[in-house]
Amino acid sequence: TDLAGNETSIELTFSVTDVNDNSPAVVAGQVFSVDENTSFDNIIGTLLATDADAITTFEDWEIVGSDFGLILNQTSGEIEIEISAELDYEKNKTLTLQATVSDGTFTSASETFTININDLNDNKPVITASQSFSVVNAQDESEVGTVQATDVDSNTTFSQWAIVSGNEKGIFKIEASSGKISIAESDSIDLSTTYQLTLTVGDGTNTSDQEAVTVTFSAEEAKQQQVITFDDDLTSLKYGDTGVTLNASATSGLDVTYSTTGSIFVRNGTITILNAGDASITARQSGD
Repeated sequence: TDLAGNETSIELTFSVTDVNDNSPAVVAGQVFSVDENTSFDNIIGTLLATDADAITTFEDWEIVGSDFGLILNQTSGEIEIEISAELDYEKNKTLTLQATVSDGTFTSASETFTININDLNDNKPVITASQSFSVVNAQDESEVGTVQATDVDSNTTFSQWAIVSGNEKGIFKIEASSGKISIAESDSIDLSTTYQLTLTVGDGTNTSDQEAVTVTFSAEEAKQQQVITFDDDLTSLKYGDTGVTLNASATSGLDVTYSTTGSIFVRNGTITILNAGDASITARQSGD
């Protein structure tokens, strides 16, 4: 505006130049996964970062603290496997690491990222040592027992159970899916022999080392039914009879004892009738 009150305007344009005045930040909560035993020089994944400044070039990616044999590509943030990497599910199911990154001027705060190790079937099953079984009165198809095994890998399904040696006479058979041993040929059993069977088992990929189990046999005579016989007919006894001697014998030859109910009792082998009415005498053999 001049002294005469005349006005005019002019439009000014300003250009704001961005400068690198903000620190970068590693994206939080990043999670990766990798198979155990993955070989050297493979890449697990790439870390991400942000920066409020425009056209940031990230550099100097670095793992802070324990690295478990992993390194970061300094320019790309790729997670690379070194020769010494500890990628064993049975030792570490999850790796937790810290990382930083630079934008050329500022270095970020450290941020946690996670690597989950995928379990693979990379261990042999192990048959439990020193297992033994004993069988009484074995017959064809009699069960001997079920062999036990372990595997440090998770969710193992045992299979391919096999008798490698010790079954030359074909006495035994084993169920491939369960490890259950049973008798295939009982006529060939020698009761005086201790049988040692050498077994293996698989887990679908790996086969165990050989392990021995021991089987012994014995026989027991079946108990025979015993019979007790009263020497006299007692059904005709009546009230008023005296001095009646009770005699009974067992086919086992063991002693016989008595018990009574009703209007009668027995003492020292002599029957006493107390009064008229129903009565019973039960004889038992002692021993087994």
